[in-house]
Amino acid sequence: MKLKPALYMVLISIALSVPIMPQSDVHLFQGFLKEASVSSAPFVSGYLINHGKGLLNTCDYNLHTGYPLSKSLEARISFGPGGLGKYSTFKTDAALSGIYNVVNSGYLVSAGAFVTLPLSANVEPTNEGYGIFGSLKKPLTEKISLTADAGIDVRNQSAIFKALFASAGAVIKANEKLAVIAEGQFWAEDANTLMISSGADYKLLPGISLRGVLGFNLLDTGEDLRALFGASYSF
Repeated sequence: MKLKPALYMVLISIALSVPIMPQSDVHLFQGFLKEASVSSAPFVSGYLINHGKGLLNTCDYNLHTGYPLSKSLEARISFGPGGLGKYSTFKTDAALSGIYNVVNSGYLVSAGAFVTLPLSANVEPTNEGYGIFGSLKKPLTEKISLTADAGIDVRNQSAIFKALFASAGAVIKANEKLAVIAEGQFWAEDANTLMISSGADYKLLPGISLRGVLGFNLLDTGEDLRALFGASYSF
């Protein structure tokens, strides 16, 4: 397995070249189902996704939605055949997660669980899965917030299959309308993947944001590139 350090340096350069200001409530892309923060209001996001090996040659869709049940508890759903991370990578999967905020004192610590359900006849039942995770969000300064999570994914295949995952990222506020989201996510399994991404969230109107991200797999396994573009609406 060979890393692709040039791609990594390009994404870091993009993120660091943006002038940074205090971070606002902006959702992650890869870490959407397991980020530490609980949303202040229900939201829904829709995306078109292009991905492939070498070139972006396959088009899919994905729907994200979240509903805060209290100030410390939120339910989230990812639905569709495409997602930037490992969740919802099968046809018409629904991935459901629950996020519970355990610590909120200068930084956020949360714990949660998720389940992945294939809903189409074209999807093998063995792709059903579940897992647990812990996540952290820490304002480094007023200019940037750091995020991290780790957990385990269990797939109900012929033999129980387990995958460990961990990710880290940063949310950077460029101005009152634009935020930059940089993420890296590693999955330890039969075909290890290390997906890094650089994305943006632009507030077009109150409650409405345009969102997009470009991701690279730095290991010579699976697809190389993913590009996602869509919009998000907060109620």
